[in-house]
Amino acid sequence: MLLTTAVVRRCSLAYPGIHLAAAFVLGAIVSPPDPVAAIAVLRPLGVPRDIISILEGEGLVNDATALVCYQIAVG
Repeated sequence: MLLTTAVVRRCSLAYPGIHLAAAFVLGAIVSPPDPVAAIAVLRPLGVPRDIISILEGEGLVNDATALVCYQIAVG
C-alpha cells in the first residue's frame, strides 16, 4: 500500500503545478485496494473462511495505513 502511494505520488508530480503534499494526498486516496472485490471472487470458489478473514483484516490494515498517510499529508 505504501509503495502504491509512493508511485502515485511520483507519477502525479509529472504534472506541472501539483504540490508535493497534494500528490501525496492523491496517492493516499487512490492506493487502498478494495477487499470486497477479492472476497466476492473467492467466496464462490470455495476458499476457506480463514483465508477470507485474513483478506478482510488486511483490507482494514490498508485502509488504516491510507488514513494515516492522508492525515500526515494534510497536516
